[in-house]
Amino acid sequence: MHDMIRKFIKKCKEIDDAYVIARETGLTIRSSLRISLNSNTRKAYIYLRNIPCKRNGIIVDAGASRGKFTKNAIIRFTPERIICIEPLPIPFKEIFAEFHNDEKVELINCALGATDTTSTLKVIGHDEASSILPIKNIGITKFRRDDLVQVDEVEVEVKTLDKIAADHNIEGIDLLKIDVQGYELEVLKGAAEILSTTKCIKLEVSFYELYEKGVLFDEIHEFFKTNNFYLYCLEEYLRGDNNFILQCDAIYLNADYQNKNN
Repeated sequence: MHDMIRKFIKKCKEIDDAYVIARETGLTIRSSLRISLNSNTRKAYIYLRNIPCKRNGIIVDAGASRGKFTKNAIIRFTPERIICIEPLPIPFKEIFAEFHNDEKVELINCALGATDTTSTLKVIGHDEASSILPIKNIGITKFRRDDLVQVDEVEVEVKTLDKIAADHNIEGIDLLKIDVQGYELEVLKGAAEILSTTKCIKLEVSFYELYEKGVLFDEIHEFFKTNNFYLYCLEEYLRGDNNFILQCDAIYLNADYQNKNN
């Protein structure tokens, strides 16, 4: 029996990414094995493997959609609070139904931008691609999907992240995830105050103009350099019909907080 256990541990060390990640975060062998054996926990550890976020912190999920990131973040980081922001009515109803009884989860039905206002959200067939900006999906920027066409419009309230932070008593953010389809820079412009106390940011970046007047990677990168963040890693590449890399996720760290931890 002991030989079987030793062989199983050896196999986990060699092939199970979730086990390796769990061990790297300081968990015991027993806890790491438990993570490897639970499919949901394993997926969460692998999905969020590159994010250096502490446990029991404050997380903001901007562009929460149906809550995939939130579900995995709860498992991986056991946050003290997680604030989910989603403007689309149908996805918001779904995450409300799932999380409204969870005291750690706060749900806000609005879009984010540089100023407090209202705007028209273009609803795409694949609604995770919906944006305040019109989608292009042509030529070199064509996605590998057939449902990326506008099917509706909806008027939404737009708030700044600074306004939400003030209204919800958020003094600092350990992890900010932004997925707003080309509107990332506008969201960051509306977060001038809270960014100084934000430690880690994960956001989607584009290398081509996938949405009309959508922000590109070099503009985002310059913004972060100016605001004392540095690039930690790139992950989850999305390619188009011609195999060009259209998008990926970028993780940035606040240099002030990183220096304090070194």
